[in-house]
Amino acid sequence: MDVSAIFEKDFRGEINGAIWLVDTPENRSRFEKACGLDPNSALFSINDFNTLQSGVVEKVWSIHDHYPDLDSITFIGIELSASTAKELEDDYVFEEIKDGFICRPANSS
Repeated sequence: MDVSAIFEKDFRGEINGAIWLVDTPENRSRFEKACGLDPNSALFSINDFNTLQSGVVEKVWSIHDHYPDLDSITFIGIELSASTAKELEDDYVFEEIKDGFICRPANSS
């Protein structure tokens, strides 16, 4: 399973499948109207994080808890910091993409 974690406050891309989307009025409206969402899809708040990068780490673990057999998490709207990569490097591998990065479990084939 591929999951998307979107940190853009006014995301304009496609909303379907397994998606975790930052909770803003604009995103909430689109999320609530979306069809074809995986039942574990969710809106999430970024207000409780000390930094956005600490939010990335928490989202990796939370999403992986909901999708234990996931293949990847595509983060959109946030860059991978060196500290985040360092914190997760024993369990995940990363690939940077244009608008974010992809995180894959290190033990996946």
